[in-house]
Order: sequence, then structure tokens, then C-alpha cells
Amino acid sequence: MSWEESRLQILNTHLSIYPKERYEQAAALFTDGWIDEAWKCGPVILAGDFNPHPGMDTYELMAKRLLDVQISPPSGTAKSARSSTWISRRPLVRIDHIFTSHNDFCVHSARVIDSQLAANASDHLPLVADLELVGLRNEALATNRNQAAST
Repeated sequence: MSWEESRLQILNTHLSIYPKERYEQAAALFTDGWIDEAWKCGPVILAGDFNPHPGMDTYELMAKRLLDVQISPPSGTAKSARSSTWISRRPLVRIDHIFTSHNDFCVHSARVIDSQLAANASDHLPLVADLELVGLRNEALATNRNQAAST
């Protein structure tokens, strides 16, 4: 499938606060084909309130198959900070995550918006990532090289 034919797949979820149920929900994303079917159509972003923090079994299940943008080394000059997202007024843990399919994205930065407005809006702080589709960059470089070679 070429990049013109693929479509970016964005999935959002909110997993249970109960550990057993949460693990079963996360496993179902893979065993029931949600992630794999999405991946067949194009690059995948899976984001949301997962409730587990790094080191917990549900987080590790996700991190084995997908890339955590807060862990991925930034490809640009900006640095990603591993920041807590909950509870917004005094963030203690990192339970909101953005995962991407491997090798499909360059992570330029990942950050948590820690402002009074964000804390008032929700009990979670927003996680923002600046991502670039690698295939689109490679396609643009090839087009530029072809154009330069033909002149």
C-alpha cells in the first residue's frame, strides 16, 4: 500500500480503573483485532486515559506492541518530558498516553499542558505530541531529489 492509499488511524480509549478489567480491555484491543485491523489501513495512533502508569502490566502490554511518545527519543531539537497527567491540580502519575505504530512516526516532542485553565477543565492534564509521518517525509525527499535530478 502506498502512502497515497493509506489513511491515518486514530483510536481513542478510556480503560477501566479496575486492574483485571483494564488488562482485559487492553488485551482485547489486540486480540479482537482493533489495532491490527487499523494498522492494515495505515499508521496508527492510540491515545487516551489508560489508567495504568509505566511499569504496570497493562501499560507494558501496550508498550510491547506500540511506541510511547513520551519515551521515544525526540527526532527534532525539542526534548520530550515524561510528565504526569493525573490529577490535574497536583499531577502524581502518568496514566494518559499516546502510543504510535513503530517506524511510522518521528516524535518531535511530547508534553503535558500544565496550566490553570487545563487543571480547571478536567481532572487530567492534556498530553500533546508533535508527530511527523515518516513515510510522508521520505516521499517528499524522494520527490525533491527527482525534481532536482531532472533540472
